[in-house]
Amino acid sequence: MYAIGSPSDMFDKRVELIEEFTTALAEANACFQPGRPMMPPTIPYLEPSDLHKSLPAPPPLVVPFLSLGWTSKEGYTWLPVYVLDPYTVNPVLHHLGNKHAKGLHEVLSNPDNLRLVYIFGCHEIESRPNDAVKPWQGPEHAAFVKGFPKAVKKPIALDMLTQALNEAKNFDSTNKASRRLPFMNKEDIQYRGNPRPPVATSSLESKAATRRTTSRAGIQDSAEQRGKRAESLFWIKPANQAWWPVYVCDARTFPSNLHLLGT
Repeated sequence: MYAIGSPSDMFDKRVELIEEFTTALAEANACFQPGRPMMPPTIPYLEPSDLHKSLPAPPPLVVPFLSLGWTSKEGYTWLPVYVLDPYTVNPVLHHLGNKHAKGLHEVLSNPDNLRLVYIFGCHEIESRPNDAVKPWQGPEHAAFVKGFPKAVKKPIALDMLTQALNEAKNFDSTNKASRRLPFMNKEDIQYRGNPRPPVATSSLESKAATRRTTSRAGIQDSAEQRGKRAESLFWIKPANQAWWPVYVCDARTFPSNLHLLGT
């Protein structure tokens, strides 16, 4: 009954729940591999070390070159970006000039800790610390798409987010061999033969686009009961919401700071 959406009137009132529930159900079904009970579960945005703090943590997430991402811009919401390969970007661009030259120099001088990003919407190229560039389709993606921080209400800022999202989606859907960033020519990108640092990768690249964080309000058990539930799939019903699939983590082995989701 729960797997078809219950209570059904919740989905009539909030149509967007249908897609979210479908995604949640698919994630729950993919949690455990049939016939391989000893394999760790696959939980969106959780690494094995997040489920068992005794395991070694993976290296910090760094959005790799030639990938979409997000970054903040003062006075605006977070905006979509494309992480450029700094070793291929010319210091003077055909349409955008040389305003990015300082940032390009900074990144080339410190490629392990900085990223050179093209910001959609405003068409600027700037250097950003690695931790100031968040992954596309990452944990914060849904919030960024809606406009984050919510305190930003200026029409010009919200219009720029809409334009930036359209540009990023169009760019992402175009053939890689022929696509161009807005106001950039083919001649703006030239491989100069400099040695490149290793490109950081992450298991995040295989995650689905939309995630939903479910409240823990539906679980009201004793410590003994929670121990029996740990590391299993269950259904909960938060107040005024539909029944939702959840994975119950083991609080005894769960760290306070998670690799992708933080604290």
